[in-house]
Amino acid sequence: MPHLPLRLFVVSFFFLIFTQVCLSAPLSENRTILTVRISDEERYTKCFQGFVGFFEEQNLPVKFQHINLNNVLREEIVLSAVQENRPRLILTLGQAVGQFIAELNLDIPIIAGLVLNPSELTRNENMTFVVLEYPVASQLEWIKTLLPKVRKVGVLYNSEQNRQRVEEAKTAAETLGLELLSIHVRKARELPSALNQVLQHVDVLWSLPDNLVVKPATTRAILQSSLRSRVPLIGLSRSWVKAGAILALDWDWTDLGSQSGALAQKILEGTPPDQLPPEEPRKLVYTLNLKIIDLLNVEIAKDAKTDAIWIYN
Repeated sequence: MPHLPLRLFVVSFFFLIFTQVCLSAPLSENRTILTVRISDEERYTKCFQGFVGFFEEQNLPVKFQHINLNNVLREEIVLSAVQENRPRLILTLGQAVGQFIAELNLDIPIIAGLVLNPSELTRNENMTFVVLEYPVASQLEWIKTLLPKVRKVGVLYNSEQNRQRVEEAKTAAETLGLELLSIHVRKARELPSALNQVLQHVDVLWSLPDNLVVKPATTRAILQSSLRSRVPLIGLSRSWVKAGAILALDWDWTDLGSQSGALAQKILEGTPPDQLPPEEPRKLVYTLNLKIIDLLNVEIAKDAKTDAIWIYN
């Protein structure tokens, strides 16, 4: 019997190894992620890089397959990639691609990244989102921070699209010590009069995404009226700032990719997508137009220039 302890040790050792292998089996399963984007635009490329970078930083064993649809939503390309790679998860980049993939009704968890309005996407219990819009309370808070002299904020809106946003904004403005003057625009022909009215009573004009008020046919008129009235305009994007708005909230595309990666990790670890609520951008950044700021003699916070992600001079 002198060799019994050695045999017991060997059996115990291999039993322990077998147990560890069984318990760690999920780590060795298929961890392929399929990413789908509409084009090679900079925002999609940076978001994808941030997504991949998250897994590299976490040293997580994930394999990536990528589809660039080159501005053509072709179902057969996606279905072929799904059949070939059998991904554990799909990341879509952009509203159109998110809608396109949602309509395929795939039995695969989906993260729809860079989405403007998740409510417009087909309902899918396998999908969660990283949205582009900042909460109105955050927007107003940053207006107050960047423009310390502002007290009266004006906004034009169409109630069918923005009633809830404006109600939330009124509550947030009151909390922040701001006065919100909101004017409801029911038809496009009412816009010039409403614009003239609001610009007479506010320190700054704030833009909301709105299919009636803000569209290519009205953007130029809003910008020109703002400059003519010497009332600074807060735009919707960097292109608005380039055209004459004093500032706009912007996006760190790489960080949005990393944020999507953190969501993906939770799904890979077993959390169902329908238990992960949509997330707004966790990092708020902005763009400034110093030329217009100087022209309108607008006072900005001391560190506003330092913290801006982009500046037009």
